[in-house]
Amino acid sequence: MRAGDPPHGGGHGIYHVDRNGVILLMEPKHFDDEDRDFLPEHQYVVLAKNQKPKYRELPVVRFMQGPEYRVISRWSLTPEERARIAAGEDLYLEQLTFGNLFQPILPTVGLRDFCPKDT
Repeated sequence: MRAGDPPHGGGHGIYHVDRNGVILLMEPKHFDDEDRDFLPEHQYVVLAKNQKPKYRELPVVRFMQGPEYRVISRWSLTPEERARIAAGEDLYLEQLTFGNLFQPILPTVGLRDFCPKDT
């Protein structure tokens, strides 16, 4: 995909145009059963289901315990994005707030490092 081409699917995608004008796109990814078995009690839902083309579906696990009501999504980077991060480029996050307060975010690499199963 080149700059100027419409990105497929609309929202829930992190679009990036590289120095050559190529649009790179991280893809939301479903959780593996193995990862979900490890998690504390949760709901597995797909946000924006049946809302194409305005939004792409976003699979998440939702934790309803405690005051924070966490929602976690999983993303797969393209090989180009992985190479750029490995070469030292930073990852930027853009969050749509629709005029509301900013919601806290916690970017991580790997699920088990930040979401251990409650015992």
